[in-house]
Amino acid sequence: MPILSERKAIQALSLITAERGQSFSEIQLDEFAIYIDRDKFPEEMRSLHHLHTKIGHSSFYFDGILSIGHAKFYVRRVPVAAVPIGNYNSISKHTVRDNIWLQSPLSHKMSLFYKLGKPAKEYARFFYPFLWVADLAKHFVDFLCIMEGNKRSVSIHHFRSTFAAWLQESHGRSPEFTEWLNQHPSDDYRTSIAANIGFLHKETLGVLDHRKAYSHAIWAEIWEFESFKRNPPKIEMANPPTIVTQYIYDCFKHLAFGDRFQVVPLSLKTKTLRNGLIRQRHLEFPSKLHQSTKPLSTAAKARIANIRPGDTISTHRDGAASGTLWKRELSEGFADVDRWFALVQSVHVNKKGVRTFDVIWYYQPVDTLCGLMKYPWKNELFLSDHCSCAEASKIEESEVLGVHDVDFWGTSTTAAELFCRQTYLQESRRRLLRRHKVDPTARDARPNELIYSEQTCKVSRDQILGPCSVRFFRDGDKIPKPYDHDGTGNLFYITHRQITADGVCIPLKENPISLHQGFDPLQELQKLRGLDLFCGGGNFGRGLEDGGGIEMKWANDYDAKAIHTSLPSKASLQTMCPKLETSTLCRAAAPVLASPV
Repeated sequence: MPILSERKAIQALSLITAERGQSFSEIQLDEFAIYIDRDKFPEEMRSLHHLHTKIGHSSFYFDGILSIGHAKFYVRRVPVAAVPIGNYNSISKHTVRDNIWLQSPLSHKMSLFYKLGKPAKEYARFFYPFLWVADLAKHFVDFLCIMEGNKRSVSIHHFRSTFAAWLQESHGRSPEFTEWLNQHPSDDYRTSIAANIGFLHKETLGVLDHRKAYSHAIWAEIWEFESFKRNPPKIEMANPPTIVTQYIYDCFKHLAFGDRFQVVPLSLKTKTLRNGLIRQRHLEFPSKLHQSTKPLSTAAKARIANIRPGDTISTHRDGAASGTLWKRELSEGFADVDRWFALVQSVHVNKKGVRTFDVIWYYQPVDTLCGLMKYPWKNELFLSDHCSCAEASKIEESEVLGVHDVDFWGTSTTAAELFCRQTYLQESRRRLLRRHKVDPTARDARPNELIYSEQTCKVSRDQILGPCSVRFFRDGDKIPKPYDHDGTGNLFYITHRQITADGVCIPLKENPISLHQGFDPLQELQKLRGLDLFCGGGNFGRGLEDGGGIEMKWANDYDAKAIHTSLPSKASLQTMCPKLETSTLCRAAAPVLASPV
């Protein structure tokens, strides 16, 4: 059969149907195969439910026979733009397998659809599983529509048994449905939903509007969905105002959501209950917001000359021209003195005879995440973990503006100039970069090797996908399992740090103090001894071993080649055979293991 381009095939079919006085909007597609191009594996076949759902997947293409009646033409490498599926939101329809089409960019402009028929022999093993997933999507979307109509939010727990019961009630007598149902022997569909959540999400948004689609809780419950979720538009909903006290209203009324607050005065009974709880838990009674800061003392030269460890001092804040990374934000009604405060740790005298100080910096509320809010107390400081000890430039005595009295563990009613009762850990914001992307000398580094850097970044809560385990190893050390699995299980490691913005990296000599390390796979633990039943190639058993808590001592399988490939690394066939031969549970495997390697 001659190979034509998509455009020429459509033109030829148009001429043939025009001679018969016919028009068409649908073209049959048979003997088709769907594939993508990858760097190492061109024309690698893919199931259609991966289209537009997997990060890193390139464009999809199809080969196949386009036909109308007896007129047939073979086309190659036609890009796939969309996979329209019919029979959604219709309980009377039991399957979608006869209502699936493809559209290319060209056919979309011409309002043409390629109806899927019989796949190519080599593509059948990809297509028929897709048909099962497509029917799952139909039932999933129908279920969401029914529940949304009943004003109920669907969660992942509905797919443990409720979904199956609804399916039986809605489609139980259909032969097509029975055939589909028999391919999933369990009533629990949670794993199938989680495994195909990207495709289900795409199909749901194609049928329901955003408001109805995102009214269900399931999207927020499945963590994997976050890795490829597109930012949905903000949905305007008629929510009632949030009831707050006058105190909370005064703190947040100037922010963007301040108009959503409604102040309700506390009743006498509520105030009595609140005050009792405050006394019981040794908390602070609410007070009016401070409208001005307490005046700071103008320290005499004699007091500055006698600065000792434990004193609190203040210096000028670095201006923008100094190249400082700290951006100052002004909160509502904030009118503080433009200073930095520090707790002196040690006193030195340099070669010039000038006294210098090692300090731990205090943070004011505007220097923290409290930045833009109206913080209640303007004379409160937070003791940070930001130390000047490792910095090249020290605080000199001439830079000190004053020495101040600080009431530690005090309250807003203190008689001192300032009070401090909380710590602020700023080191937890350090950014870790992937080494193969920033280090020009290590382009072949593992994808889960990170670079420790001094870069900081601000991210919203919605951008956080979940926790990771990161461990420090010395440069040149062999990376132990499971940290050598390219990031499986969100396990990462670092060996280098970045010292310049253009990518120059040097080995780390010790673990950064700000890094809470992941578990140590090299620590001596008493591991459980494992018996790998029906082990096959042994991948599952090796995976359990890599987790660090189990050591597979024995293996069992009826296939000789499989048992030889599954042997644990620390055992040999000769040492395993006697143990297995004396095991009642694995006696059937002994003749297989006794065969020569």
